[in-house]
Amino acid sequence: MGFREGEVMGVQDTNNRRRCRGCACDQLAELQTGTLVDVFLPGSTTPLDGLMFVNFDDDTCCAFFTQTTAAGPRTIVIDCEDIVALRFLP
Repeated sequence: MGFREGEVMGVQDTNNRRRCRGCACDQLAELQTGTLVDVFLPGSTTPLDGLMFVNFDDDTCCAFFTQTTAAGPRTIVIDCEDIVALRFLP
């Protein structure tokens, strides 16, 4: 009898497991609020550029960013599992 991934002695281990998977999710889980990034999404060669990281919710995989536009700041919510790459800006 084997245990499934994420189980310890047949009991679901929720203490040390993140729900969201992938490199971008791991980076966002540790990223400091206010960090500027460019976000690359699948199928696009042009990133969402100059986004300010606001928050990451590991329960929903939602990453929250603010983008400054001529009309004022806009909130962008992206599923971290859909992010192909992050570029960290100075």
